[in-house]
Amino acid sequence: TGELGSVELVANVAGGSGAGMGAAPLLAVSKAEFQRVIDVNLVGTWLVSKTCAEVMIEQGSGGRIVNTSSQAGKLGWPMIGAYSAAKAGVSSLTQVMAKEWAASGILVNAVCPGTVDTDLLNPGNQFVEVMDSAEPGGFDAWLGREIPVGRLQRADEVASVIAFLMSDDASYVTGEA
Repeated sequence: TGELGSVELVANVAGGSGAGMGAAPLLAVSKAEFQRVIDVNLVGTWLVSKTCAEVMIEQGSGGRIVNTSSQAGKLGWPMIGAYSAAKAGVSSLTQVMAKEWAASGILVNAVCPGTVDTDLLNPGNQFVEVMDSAEPGGFDAWLGREIPVGRLQRADEVASVIAFLMSDDASYVTGEA
């Protein structure tokens, strides 16, 4: 603990992919783009988690770390292969952290959001418009095939799962994605 106080709860929510950052067929992705996606999504999660776990261990009071993986890390999605690989890595890294740090009272889990309706994904409804023109049957056909709930996920729904994993209600949950 230092000038800013103790560390008890950590949510690693930085990440992403997009134009110029690995969003293309794998054969078209440069090494630099691929590395940037890995660095932002996987290495960044490791560095923040490692630094905070060291503080938690020094404090002796344990804590909670929730990492953000993705459904793309479970299934592997074309056009975002680097992102899929990075997020699969986050899920595996989460399991290792959970096993290594449990004895210190640190619970580590990951959330795996679906396609979240944010300004990053869908600015000005662009994602919906692109899917309408690129997908046979349009956005609604894609939605019906890919998302059983029938709509894009809201950011507050992801935040609610993170809050649960940080709460006392999840006091025996660790290593889950």
